[in-house]
Formats: sequence, structure tokens, C-alpha cells
Amino acid sequence: MKLALFPLPIFLLPKGRTRLRVFEPRYKRLVKESAGDTGFVILPYENLPNLDDPICRWGSHVQIVDFETGNDGLLHIDVECIGMVEVADFEIEHDELKRGTCAPVDHWPSNTIDPEFAVSDDAQRLADNLAVLFDHNPELSEMYPTTMFDSKVWVCRRWLELLPLKRTEQNVFAQPNSFRRAFQFLSSIVFE
Repeated sequence: MKLALFPLPIFLLPKGRTRLRVFEPRYKRLVKESAGDTGFVILPYENLPNLDDPICRWGSHVQIVDFETGNDGLLHIDVECIGMVEVADFEIEHDELKRGTCAPVDHWPSNTIDPEFAVSDDAQRLADNLAVLFDHNPELSEMYPTTMFDSKVWVCRRWLELLPLKRTEQNVFAQPNSFRRAFQFLSSIVFE
């Protein structure tokens, strides 16, 4: 499928949300064309010139869940990641908007998640610590009207989005088979 690409330095995994400020005409067009079920892809701008490297081909397929005109006069849109995609190539349109050939990718398929993880003490500690972080940051609670602290996969994904990861780490954790590595990484970071 062909989807509009929004190159940004944002790491967003399934069910993740973020707010974007839109002001360039090409991205206003992207928003208008992507409303409804179509959505668009947030692609790390550093990965765009490196699509020949398989680890850099990922993007976050997002849908608009809310919008408003901010006090700054800009269009503010809240988006939610509905899934990961692999971007094979892209074309540049007349106004510099990029549109890519995208294929859905199952991020962290259930057969790659150790069933003992969901009941482990470390998984519960990650969830408890994330709940505290949400309690102390009202903007997070506002962005996520529905939280899923009982879903350990949701918890791990939110931690990865919130931590200041290097692009190389994001490229690894965006891959379908990276759950075990992500959980080990989070355990070493959050519990230290």
C-alpha cells in the first residue's frame, strides 16, 4: 500500500501516542488526505536515505485520534500507532511530500514473547514504575485516556518510547523479533 511519509525523530510503537504540530503546507495536505482509516507513516528521518539497509526500513503507521488549533495558531494532531510497517521505497511529490510503498509488519508476535515474562516480578515492577511515571506526568495521562498497565507488552513499548534511545537502539527494538532483547534492556535501565 502507498502511504504518505512524515519524516520525524519520533519513536512510536503499536498503541503509542504522540502530539504533532503541523505547519508546512505539504504536511497539512498529508493530514487532510490521511484522515479516517488511511493514516500515514512516521518514519525516522535519519532512516529515510538508508532504506537499502533492512534494519532501517521501519515506520510507524499512525491514525489521527484528535486535532485542534493550538494557541500558537498551528494545527495540533494527536496520533496513535496502529502498527509497524516496512517501507520499501518512496517517491517525492510536487510539494516535496514523500509517499512510500509500505507493508504491515507484526511487531513482537505472540510466539516471540516468553509466557513466563507476563507473570514475572520484573514485568510487574516495570508496570508499577510506569504507572508512577504516568501519575507524576499529567501530559502522559492526558495523551493516554485508556492505559493498559496489565499488558506487559504495552508497558514495555511505552518505556521504549519514553527513554532517550539512540537511533541504533530504536532500529533494533522496532524489529519483530526484538522483544526479549528489549525486556532485558529495560530491566537493566529501569531497575538501576
